[in-house]
Amino acid sequence: MLKARSQNLRIEPLMVRHLISLKQPIPSPLQGSLQSYLMKGWIAELESALKGFLPAKQPRCLIALENNIPICFVISKPNNRKGTCWLIEIPISIGSSCLYSSIQIKKLLVQQLIQQKGNKIQNWIVDCPVMDTEHISLFRELGFQPLKIYKSWSSNYSQNELKTLHINNLKWEKLNRDNASLLFKIEQSSESVHLRQILDRQNIDLLSNNKNIGGVLLSQNDSNKVAIAGLVHRNNNENEFTFELLREFTWDQRLEGSIPKLIKYIYTNHPKVKILTNSDDEKLNNVLLKSGCIQNREDILLGRSIWKRKQKSTLIKGTKSLDELISSLNPRHPPLPTPTPDQISEN
Repeated sequence: MLKARSQNLRIEPLMVRHLISLKQPIPSPLQGSLQSYLMKGWIAELESALKGFLPAKQPRCLIALENNIPICFVISKPNNRKGTCWLIEIPISIGSSCLYSSIQIKKLLVQQLIQQKGNKIQNWIVDCPVMDTEHISLFRELGFQPLKIYKSWSSNYSQNELKTLHINNLKWEKLNRDNASLLFKIEQSSESVHLRQILDRQNIDLLSNNKNIGGVLLSQNDSNKVAIAGLVHRNNNENEFTFELLREFTWDQRLEGSIPKLIKYIYTNHPKVKILTNSDDEKLNNVLLKSGCIQNREDILLGRSIWKRKQKSTLIKGTKSLDELISSLNPRHPPLPTPTPDQISEN
């Protein structure tokens, strides 16, 4: 348990008693999510105890309490099998503080999360809508840097639009261990060196949470298979069926005819899917617009590394304890004094 000197505010891993002590009812989906995260947290503890034998898969939850009442929580989950990069979800308020603002509590939660010791987490990432300046500012203050901007897409295709996929001279294959390396090359070439270092992914990471949706578009000459595009799963706190559409660095003219068919096929068979594209990829985004896709919004990916690369990796110095973090917060108003027994008897 993580305790502060102040008895008013503390941060702990999610426990059963926290769910019992909720001061006010919260929406049923949120209540169900917390119960699910509680059970997954127990499995996460087992993964931590057996690190090296079990890959990190389960999310973890930290919760902030004021006077023993839960007021905010934050979820983090592994973003690669090695467990070196984790995704932080935007903290969610479930109560109000008498001393601090909502954004101060969220900042404290994230600070405590990224300063936990005893694990091999080196990098953190978070997705925020580009219009969410409050949370972007929060993470920027904590050392997170912009890495990439995504466009998100949806569609209103009917479920009978395109059940099977036929593309001249190209083949769509479901993602598997044999073709994952081909799509992995496209993923690596589409990202900056800094982003690749933070994500720290391998071929096998492309198969995680694939949900039988991800795949690769292949051009086959003789016995050689060449990947020109593909769909790969991305962790997303709003939609578990989120996939990024990737394409070869050099524009292939065949994509202008094949991408609309592929998108129509995906949405027909998987209507819940949310597709992401690199905001800077004008050619690919124009193809999606022409194919009838609906652009929803843009999200920014922020990242932070807690390691410096010198002669050897060392943890960044200067991190603060939870007590120091709480004392650095400026309460909205000073706490009321606690009456003494004499004062009580006089009344």
